This record gives sequence, C-alpha cells and structure tokens, in this order.
Amino acid sequence: MAEAGGSKGYVVEAWLGFVVMSGTPPAIVQRLNQDLVRVISDPATKARTAQIGFDPLPGPPQRMVDLIKSDTARYREVARMIKH
Repeated sequence: MAEAGGSKGYVVEAWLGFVVMSGTPPAIVQRLNQDLVRVISDPATKARTAQIGFDPLPGPPQRMVDLIKSDTARYREVARMIKH
C-alpha cells in the first residue's frame, strides 16, 4: 500500500477460493474439498495455473475459513485507519 501512497507495513494480496452456503452438510463439504484438492493438485492443472500467475494452495476447508476471518480483521483495521 505504501507504493500507492497508503499506509506502510501492509501487503495487499488477492486470492480465490471456493465457498458453500452455511449449513452445508459436512459430508458434502468434505467431498467437494477432496475433489477440488485432487483437481488442483493434478500436474496439468498446476502447470496451467502457473502459466497464468496463480499458485494454488489446496488444503482443508478450515484454512479458507481462517483466511477469510484474518483478512476481514486486517482490512477492517485498514479501513478504520483510513477513516481517521
């Protein structure tokens, strides 16, 4: 952000993820996760995503939950700082 005239010490990152509606049965969440991890881990998928500048990080569903929570808190703080 400092390069754009913003606060120093912050890194802005973009990410993509798959989410499902709250209340989705855990068995369905696990199945979707297994299928996504399999596809994302495939060498052809890895090669193609690398060509377009992505670095997939497949993992357990909780990783995405944690990322959303931490980024929400981080950007809430940035927004608070900007308002003052």
